Amino acid sequence: MEPTDIELMLRAKDGDVAAFQELAHRYREPLRRFFASLLADRSQADDFAQETLLRLWSTRQRYEPTGRFSTYLFQIGRHYWLNQRNRFQAIHYCEAAADAVIEVQAPPATQPERILLQQYRDERIRRAIPALPEHYRIVFEMSHFEGLKHTDIGCRLGIPVGTVKSRMAEAVRRLRQTLSEEDEKG
Repeated sequence: MEPTDIELMLRAKDGDVAAFQELAHRYREPLRRFFASLLADRSQADDFAQETLLRLWSTRQRYEPTGRFSTYLFQIGRHYWLNQRNRFQAIHYCEAAADAVIEVQAPPATQPERILLQQYRDERIRRAIPALPEHYRIVFEMSHFEGLKHTDIGCRLGIPVGTVKSRMAEAVRRLRQTLSEEDEKG
């Protein structure tokens, strides 16, 4: 017998990625249709569905089976849609710079579950970065968020490339340790 949505969500709450993938498979299309009916630009429906699933995964620890799972999930989606609508309306009234350039890159993976899990990993890393000592954090952020090479980082900070490399290695080691400790607690 196939597990219910609530059973899958309770397993996902405990970190079962396969259970979450099954829920994502079940609800991706219904979410897409839901957002297509709400959005003026129907091409955004997939992005909104994916963001809803990401939010479900990232808040899975708070899930309590007090009602139908689908109601819970669509409520997450509705709140996200309302927040985005309010944000868009606020931005719409602000004047944008005429020479602003927005660069959009396609995600490397095309399966929503893979993208979702990568976004979850990235978010965990972003939350862990502030705990790094400043000299490690700066090097890590310049490399990963600004895309600078070690030589460019060294020039900007006025430190040798070897120091940049050792700080980068230590930043990565500390981030891995932090994430590993989170996983053990999880």
